[in-house]
Amino acid sequence: MLGCSSTTKECENIQINPNGESELALVMRALYINTLDIKNELFTHTDTTISNLNSIKLEEFKINYNSLHTSKPTDLNLRINGKYERFADTYINSSKRFINNNSKENYNSMVNNCIQCHEQFCLGAIKKIQRLYTK
Repeated sequence: MLGCSSTTKECENIQINPNGESELALVMRALYINTLDIKNELFTHTDTTISNLNSIKLEEFKINYNSLHTSKPTDLNLRINGKYERFADTYINSSKRFINNNSKENYNSMVNNCIQCHEQFCLGAIKKIQRLYTK
């Protein structure tokens, strides 16, 4: 980011992830967008439920969370000890629980599971993920 200025286009090509664009990083960014869309639709409109959410968005969300186990990570050692898999399973299960019962508690639990994993593996994303919580 050194040398960037608001008057040039130098910053446009700088990657968000300084370690590169792994499949897993892209899936997690997509999950963030999916979750933000769900939050905005469900919790800003009092008559919206998970059953009348845009089905394409919901299917994309499911595909993305199911890709957590198969997407190639930036650090190929991520899956060696099974810790990441346990966090991914916990997140996937909380996502399914939320889809089956779209309460704010289940939603915030799902977001909390993201943060718990990131506390172990990638601290940089936590502030952004915290924006997903709903009151």
